[in-house]
Amino acid sequence: MSETFENVDWDELDGGASLPSIRVLVFLVGVAVLVAAFLYDYFVLPPTTSTFQAVGPRIDLGFFLVTKFTWDLVETDWLFVLSVWTVLLFVVVPFATSARLRGRYWRVIRARPLAMASLAYLTLVVVTGFLGPIFWKPDLNLPHAFQPPAFLWGPARPANPCVGVETAERCYGTLRYPLGTSPYGKNMIPLLFSGAHIAVKVALITGTIIVPIATVVGSVAGYFGGRVDTVLMSYVDVQQTIPAFVAYLVLSYWGRSLFLFVAVFGLLSWGGLARLVRSEAIQRSEDAYVLAAKSAGASDLSILVKHVIPNVANAAIVGLTRLIPTIILIEAAISYMDMNDIMIASWGEIAAQGMGTFSAEFPYVYWIALWPVLALALTVVSASILGDAVRDGLDPRSAR
Repeated sequence: MSETFENVDWDELDGGASLPSIRVLVFLVGVAVLVAAFLYDYFVLPPTTSTFQAVGPRIDLGFFLVTKFTWDLVETDWLFVLSVWTVLLFVVVPFATSARLRGRYWRVIRARPLAMASLAYLTLVVVTGFLGPIFWKPDLNLPHAFQPPAFLWGPARPANPCVGVETAERCYGTLRYPLGTSPYGKNMIPLLFSGAHIAVKVALITGTIIVPIATVVGSVAGYFGGRVDTVLMSYVDVQQTIPAFVAYLVLSYWGRSLFLFVAVFGLLSWGGLARLVRSEAIQRSEDAYVLAAKSAGASDLSILVKHVIPNVANAAIVGLTRLIPTIILIEAAISYMDMNDIMIASWGEIAAQGMGTFSAEFPYVYWIALWPVLALALTVVSASILGDAVRDGLDPRSAR
């Protein structure tokens, strides 16, 4: 049996033939609960407004956790919860229950110091992206704007008053603001956490949209071939002539939002991955286990669901590890171009605040743009390095 992208024995990994179907059932139940919560939230609970927060329906999380804690949910928040639920059931659970899979990845990553460092950094980004905005909010504090980082100095004129020591028109930073403050007086650390939250949200939501579409379309085209393949791949060709970036710029005329960004890039960026999956599906369709299933009288739908799709989805995942860093970078670029919702504190928006005409002291107030740009660069590079390790973990031929 060929192992181009490891033909995973999913029944073995899940510990039994019934577990995949149980996981699908649990997923559908979770989706039903989420839809019910959304409908209740949207039609029953009144919306809330906030000066520096997008307007949206309110869900009182105190019903589930602690009384007093509320969260204004918008469309991307609901998609984010759905994405987390999907990744948890179809990525985290199989990985956590498969010693064989964990061992393979660990061997590949452990042999590469850069991959280990990238994994550690991305883990930090994910954890701070999930928990940071909950516990540390970037509160507005205009009197403390332009405070320099601890142990460094900046111009005293915009930092008025200077929280630290002021000498010779220099304001020295203090440990009260270890990384300094923004032009709005917001602590840079919570701002970076907010940027990490947006990066994680973009990666999870777009990935959850792209992988299922690319896997299904590529598998169907590669398995059936002929006219089905021609029609589907012709559609992919047409779709790829419409760059997602251009589509977003056009649609943003009617309103800019993170929801629009993830929807456009999720629905228009899967063509290349579908072609990768199609190539893999063509090879898998000739494998012995597929031919045996056909000889036993299994239906095409059954063969696709049980044998082809599970063994070609890895091709989409490998491609996604290269695509997600690009999408995160594009989101930051769009934010820097002021083509986003300015209420969304992404790394690109924070950098724009530090380098825009509004912050006339640049480059003397360099830290406002430095930290988000550094976080963005490390995230993109780390994702690419770890993506190489994921590829080698899934493809034994390239493992070293």
